[in-house]
Amino acid sequence: MTTVPNQPSQLERLGGLIVELSNDAIVVIDEDHRVVVFNAGAERMYGYKAAELVGGPLDRLLPDGMGPRHRELVEGFAAGGVDSRPMGSRGPIQCRRANGEVFPASATILHFVEGGRRYFAAIIRDLSTSETAARMLRESEERWRAVVENSPVFVLLVDRHGRIRFLNRTNNKAKPESYSGVLIESRVQPEHMQELRKALADVFDDRCVAQLTLSALDEKGALRWYRVTIGPIRGNNEEAVWIATDVTKERMLEDQLRQSQKMEAVGRLAGGIAHDFNNLLTVINGYAELLTNSLVGNQLREHADQVLRTGRRAAALTQQLLAFSRHQVLQPRCIDLNGCVKESENLLMRLIGEDVLLRTSLSSDLRAVMADPSQIVQAVLNLAVNARDAMPDGGTLTIETGNTELDANYCAQHPGVIPGEYVMLAVTDIGSGMTPEEKKHLFEPFFTTKPVGKGTGLGLSTVHGIVRQSGGHIYVYSELGKGTCFKLYFPAASMRKTDPGRITVQLPQKKGGHERILLVEDDDDLRKLTGELLSAQGYQVEPMSSPAQALHFMKTTKEQPHLMLTDVVMPGMNGRALAEKLRESTPGLRVLFMSGYTDNEILNNGMLGEGMHFLQKPFTIQQLATKVREVLDGAA
Repeated sequence: MTTVPNQPSQLERLGGLIVELSNDAIVVIDEDHRVVVFNAGAERMYGYKAAELVGGPLDRLLPDGMGPRHRELVEGFAAGGVDSRPMGSRGPIQCRRANGEVFPASATILHFVEGGRRYFAAIIRDLSTSETAARMLRESEERWRAVVENSPVFVLLVDRHGRIRFLNRTNNKAKPESYSGVLIESRVQPEHMQELRKALADVFDDRCVAQLTLSALDEKGALRWYRVTIGPIRGNNEEAVWIATDVTKERMLEDQLRQSQKMEAVGRLAGGIAHDFNNLLTVINGYAELLTNSLVGNQLREHADQVLRTGRRAAALTQQLLAFSRHQVLQPRCIDLNGCVKESENLLMRLIGEDVLLRTSLSSDLRAVMADPSQIVQAVLNLAVNARDAMPDGGTLTIETGNTELDANYCAQHPGVIPGEYVMLAVTDIGSGMTPEEKKHLFEPFFTTKPVGKGTGLGLSTVHGIVRQSGGHIYVYSELGKGTCFKLYFPAASMRKTDPGRITVQLPQKKGGHERILLVEDDDDLRKLTGELLSAQGYQVEPMSSPAQALHFMKTTKEQPHLMLTDVVMPGMNGRALAEKLRESTPGLRVLFMSGYTDNEILNNGMLGEGMHFLQKPFTIQQLATKVREVLDGAA
């Protein structure tokens, strides 16, 4: 402490020591407003050393412009005639530190006279620390309130009796007032009650954190799924805090993924079965057809015909399996879906009957799609038959087309769908509709809601396979008693020039030839049958049981074949690799692939490439003859 020099007494020295040790700032000024005393507390508070201020004006401790006002206050205080009595707090007042910072303070002022001069002593306390703490507390409370109220998760306080005491607004999606005092058990589904009661016992009795997943009704009565964490509150054993995350969408996506995986597994099984079955059916149907043709006028002809009809029904069934498993061979081209619908209208009218009204609403500016028109028509016919069966008393069947965009939000809810421009083909009926449980199994093979003997359960699974293999997506909306709408989405093609979607029908012909054909087939029975059929047409057939045998033959033969007819899936080397190998030495070799099952990697995801020719097993004598002639007569 620095003072104006004089000779202090013992009492003065004691007072000076007390002043110096005080944590508060003690400042004494004279009647000329010059600093007389400036203690250590003042040094800490203001940032000045006493030697810098004692004897100088007080203005350095005041904000700019406050000097005159401070003098008025001091003079007014002195004019009151008060001698030496503490005046209490006059704060908060504004002070200034050495670094220029202005801060609030409280001041207790003492007026006294010494040696005929007036002095004013002030005990000053910095209020900035306490005000900052209070402000920070307010800001913290406001911040955490904003966090809780705007949190994407539900935050609840629930008492030990299960009543909701607090619920945040979760971005204004929830209405807390509708939940206040509600028993949590009244919203939670009964199958979760035992698990919930155990969790509450863990929280309130053992002070543990509990986690569980449960379903509950929201304020609109809709069933939703929540992942819940329940924790105790320190010092409060009457309430627990709940953090609940809505995982309904996540559960839905998980169900869709499991369904997709199940469909994929069944599809692989179906495709594998179809491969072997088609080989068998080709042999059965081929020999049945030969037998039928040889029994003209024989009473056994009817039996042979029945075998052939049944074999062809089995062949149609395997085709449906291949469509479902997405292992059929498509011949896509840039087509107009409107053309497909128009081409199938007459057939549709015969299928649905006179008591069902067919309406079409086709977009005039529809974009093109890359698809196999025959498969699109097959999908439409299957959906139309289902719609007819759902309207036994008649009704309206509506087919519509349109351009649309599937955005990221839609794709997030439908795994496997890529955002972009699509062309929609919708088939809608006003029939019986479906339950949610029926919709879950809708595209599974052999699942049907029709009576026994009225359906195979492969119609919709076939549609699903056709759409997915074409790169598309299928969505179903249905309510019990309110009808069903199937929406088929196909990626829009970049080109505008389209084929109208017409399906070319081959006229029956049985034209053979004299050309040499290299036949590569690992199935002995099928190789023998195919060789006999081709030989009967006049061709020179070189049968080979494996790709290795075919390669050896081509290296040693002097007379090159005109055509290679080869299976696609064979041990050691597939048909496509064999064709590429042989064309290295024989560039002009024509190739016709045949298979009852196609590996996605062999034929480019089932899509027939440009210039490739394919014969689907099982095939008839006529189909074999026509396709072989078509390839031989075409460009190499």
